[in-house]
Amino acid sequence: MAASGPADRCRLGAVRLGALSHVRSVLVLLCVASCAASPPLMENDPGFPRGSMLHLNEPVTVPANSAGAPIRGGSIGSRYRYEADCRLEILTLSGNPQLIEPDSFEVLGVSRDRDPLTGPAYPTFGSSFSIFGEGPSLIYFSSYIYLRSDLQPDVFRVKCTQLRQSDVDPWYLTAPEIRAVLGDVMTVE
Repeated sequence: MAASGPADRCRLGAVRLGALSHVRSVLVLLCVASCAASPPLMENDPGFPRGSMLHLNEPVTVPANSAGAPIRGGSIGSRYRYEADCRLEILTLSGNPQLIEPDSFEVLGVSRDRDPLTGPAYPTFGSSFSIFGEGPSLIYFSSYIYLRSDLQPDVFRVKCTQLRQSDVDPWYLTAPEIRAVLGDVMTVE
């Protein structure tokens, strides 16, 4: 539709604004739906019950422009083929490294989520993925331990993840496995 005069340009602008408003509505609905689909916070997880304390026993430095730092305290070995890892996450990004001092954090709850391995080198095709064609899905199984500290309110959670094949061992790290990965760097009371 070509706009020949001022009235036509106004009608064309109104049509464009109406379409843009529709797009905004769809985006808002998608955001609300994604929040509703978030994993629930389990306040009474048996491994990390609400109110228990997670102690950071040594300083951890969050690199510049990052939202977290790895916790390399221990290992559960390679019995699941892929090594597990944990990271301490913060709310604020900074252009400078940020130091998290030793502290005691109250556990607010735990949630768990899983995400398929994706990215430019690893496209997904339906629910089945393998580098060599059809096969089992590779999935990140993640546990999130939400934290609170009056001294360091920017520290908000520990994320522990392991990549696993969904058809072989489709479950999350157990509390003893998470404790093993955290090692002496972070301990639970």
